[in-house]
Amino acid sequence: MFYYSKDLITIASILDTRTIKADGTYPIKIRETQKRVRAHYATGKSLTKEDWEKLPTNKTGAVKNLRESIENSFPIVKWNVQTMVKKGNFSFDALNCRMGKATGDTVNNALKANIQLLSDEKRIGTMRLNIQTLRLIEDFRGAKAPSVQIAFQKRKKHLRN
Repeated sequence: MFYYSKDLITIASILDTRTIKADGTYPIKIRETQKRVRAHYATGKSLTKEDWEKLPTNKTGAVKNLRESIENSFPIVKWNVQTMVKKGNFSFDALNCRMGKATGDTVNNALKANIQLLSDEKRIGTMRLNIQTLRLIEDFRGAKAPSVQIAFQKRKKHLRN
């Protein structure tokens, strides 16, 4: 529905058909792609496939409000991407920090977030491994080890497949 592309970075609003919600709708997300790597940002809205196809042309009040809500979410991601590209420092980590989706600015914070996730999922063995890794990093680099690109979301995706 909404689309923007510049400097090999693409932003588009999409209906995320990978996951269906209990009410039979799919979440609407803003997808950002760079060099075939994607990041998705939730809009908090969801629709059925049929309603998504009708969205650009439907003029009823509720649908119009939904379209405007998506239209308001899109420029936020677009502006952040444009700003970083202009400065020459675009990265998914930086975008996630700007969008409030980051796990932290240090490796320590990222590991702590992952430990909490594993604890919530009752995956004690892997959680203990992460706790030990955190201790080793703190012994080696201190309490604020500089951030590196860690993809806990990818790890979670691979474990479920």
